[in-house]
Formats: sequence, structure tokens, C-alpha cells
Amino acid sequence: MRDLIDIRDELARPRLGRARRSELTERLRAYHALVEHQLGRLRERVESAEAFARQLGDEID
Repeated sequence: MRDLIDIRDELARPRLGRARRSELTERLRAYHALVEHQLGRLRERVESAEAFARQLGDEID
């Protein structure tokens, strides 16, 4: 997490060189891809939990 904060802080600097900005942007893209992947996995788990809750609810009714 610290690395991500550092990347964002450095990208906010107005006089950042083009090569460094490109490097940091690529690292930020990698974090973004990782987060999207993890969100997909979490969504699958939530869907599974919701299905289970519906199943339990059906058994109660």
C-alpha cells in the first residue's frame, strides 16, 4: 500500500520527467489490474454467499 501511495504522490508532481511518469503510470496500471482481478473474485464470493442465503431463506419459508 505504501508503494501505491508513493506512486500517486510522485505522479502528482508537476515537474516529473516523461520517462519517470511513464514508468510510474505502468506501475499504477499493474495495481489497477490487480485490484480489478481481486474485485472479480470478491464478486464471485458475494454471489455465492447470496445464493446460499437465498437457499437458507427458502428452507425457512
